[in-house]
Amino acid sequence: MRKNYEINFTAKTITITKAFSELAQDPMSKEFELYMKLQNDLPDFKFVTPVAKTRKKNSKITYDKMIKYITCQKDSTVLLKRFAEIRELSKATSAPYNFVYKWFTITFPTYDELPEFDNKGNIIPQYDLAAAGITSEEDSTPAA
Repeated sequence: MRKNYEINFTAKTITITKAFSELAQDPMSKEFELYMKLQNDLPDFKFVTPVAKTRKKNSKITYDKMIKYITCQKDSTVLLKRFAEIRELSKATSAPYNFVYKWFTITFPTYDELPEFDNKGNIIPQYDLAAAGITSEEDSTPAA
């Protein structure tokens, strides 16, 4: 059976599990008896219940988020085409996500900031097509 408490003589603490703490609330339980015994035997010690560790949020920009951001841009068709090419090229690298992420952050340096709008309510582009590897010839070619 797993021990429901741990005594730290250096810090003068008794760490109890959450389950033990809940069971010790009932005066008829054996956990309550043990709790009282520990409290009487070690009166200078404090009872502590450990706090659950908070999980680190994943701060990575997913491919879906990248695509959604690109579709909001004025030149989305050209940028999405380049994004697809970059993803395909990334498969040849040892770290495909890092390859795509680097391209995305260079192309869209203001991704984490609020967008700016013009007088008509359209998003003002905050990216550089040259940084995305798109020449003016690609940008001006009509879609077939």
